[in-house]
Order: sequence, then C-alpha cells, then structure tokens
Amino acid sequence: LVAIDKRFLEKARAREYPHEIDHGNIKKFLSRRFDYLQKVRVMILNGGMYNVEEDEYVRVMKSVSIVLFKKYEASEVCLKDHPNFPVVELEPFDKCFKVPIHLPASLLCYHCDIVIGYSSATLYEAANMDKKSISLVKLVPTTKPNQIKEVIDYLEDHLEKGEIEYPIELDDLEAVLKR
Repeated sequence: LVAIDKRFLEKARAREYPHEIDHGNIKKFLSRRFDYLQKVRVMILNGGMYNVEEDEYVRVMKSVSIVLFKKYEASEVCLKDHPNFPVVELEPFDKCFKVPIHLPASLLCYHCDIVIGYSSATLYEAANMDKKSISLVKLVPTTKPNQIKEVIDYLEDHLEKGEIEYPIELDDLEAVLKR
C-alpha cells in the first residue's frame, strides 16, 4: 500500500518477492475500527501540489464541488488533507467528513468508490484497486509548462491495472462521475 518510487527501488537493488494482500480482511478491519467510513463513497485528496497557485486551485475545487454535489450528498464525500503540506481551506467541502491527518489515504481507498486528486500516489493506488481514480491535473492551471505531462507520466508509470481519468473540462468530470 505504500508508494515508493521505482527509481529508488532500483538504486537500492530491492528485489520483489511473492506475497498476497487480503483486501477483504483490510476492509473488515477498517470497518470495525473506523465505522464512520461506511458512508464514504468519494474521497477528495486536498493539497500536495507544486507549481499551482492556491487561489486558482480553490476556484477549480469550488467548481468541482458543484459537479460532485449534483450526484453525491456531503455525507458521502470525505476530504483528506495532505499530511506534509499546508492545509488548503476548501469551503464548499465544509459539510463533508474531514479525515484525520494521521489516517493514510491509501487505506481509505477500501471504503470509497471514487478518488479525486491532483498528483497524489493515492490516485494510482486507487486505480490499482480498481477504484475510479480522477486526476485534476488538466483542470487546475499550473505555472510550470511541463507540469501536466510530468504528473501524468508519474501516475501512469506506477499504474499496474485500472485507469486514471484526466478530465479537461467540468463537463468531462461530470461524464466520468456518471459512468
């Protein structure tokens, strides 16, 4: 469940060994320990972006909330702030469940159907679990010319199965949520 860059593993000469993860047991454990996750269907990964102006990010996220709340109740959406970045306040999500900062986003994937973020490793982790994964990298304006390509390459390099959607416009996001 922990995301480690493949380049580091190569430099460390790490070897792969066969193992199995019992996803059912992980979900059962989380259900017993964190029963408030039962209603969560959508996880918003907040923050953790480079080369993005905060006011532009907040503007796009307000629009994303409008699209999202057409289909989901606030009680079905949780907001997970990045643990190593300053918290970005997103007023439209105030009524949503705020995940404790210490709870790993990758574990929350077991309790949601959709993960929405910018460039988080949790996006490919969710896709690898066959969850609907949506990156907002094409929706949120960036100050770095190659940012979109770099983020997509990073996410796709770690994708083992499933897919990550990259909506360009809000209509695209709405279409992805309907599927």
